[in-house]
Amino acid sequence: PLRFLSRTPASPSLPPPLLGEHTEAVLREAGYTPEEVARLVEKGVVRIQAKERW
Repeated sequence: PLRFLSRTPASPSLPPPLLGEHTEAVLREAGYTPEEVARLVEKGVVRIQAKERW
């Protein structure tokens, strides 16, 4: 059975990530070189979002 904790309200502490915000970090962690990441971006395979928010 599920139990809901109604006395402990949940609220997001951070806004959700932007599309592509973590792309470069994930690819680098997967072993891609900066040059390979740049090529993927140039070809439109992946998108890297600027870190700035509106």
